[in-house]
Amino acid sequence: MADVKDYYHALVEAAGDDDLGLIIAIGELLGIAALVAKRWTEWRGCVVLYAGDNTNVIGWLTKHGAGNRLARHVLRVMTFLGIEGGFRLFPAFIRTYHNTALDYISRAAAEAVR
Repeated sequence: MADVKDYYHALVEAAGDDDLGLIIAIGELLGIAALVAKRWTEWRGCVVLYAGDNTNVIGWLTKHGAGNRLARHVLRVMTFLGIEGGFRLFPAFIRTYHNTALDYISRAAAEAVR
């Protein structure tokens, strides 16, 4: 498994910004997008609740928009899949301090994930 620093620079380049908070949020958004891309055909007619602890991601999902071009593109893909798949994704902010799955995707070193 790749360490976050292995793809951090690629995200910075794609995002056009090196703000750590933004890069972490984009990493978490990509984790959600991966789940949507995997499950969208199975969710027809469903209401899907995403509970997360990143206010950037929750805001982007709520507004269906973001200031960053990479985040906007990922949101467009997710919106397309939601329309084509006939499901609705509703974000909810929950302060967890234990969002390990998406925290691992966006921040953990390879050794911690193994």
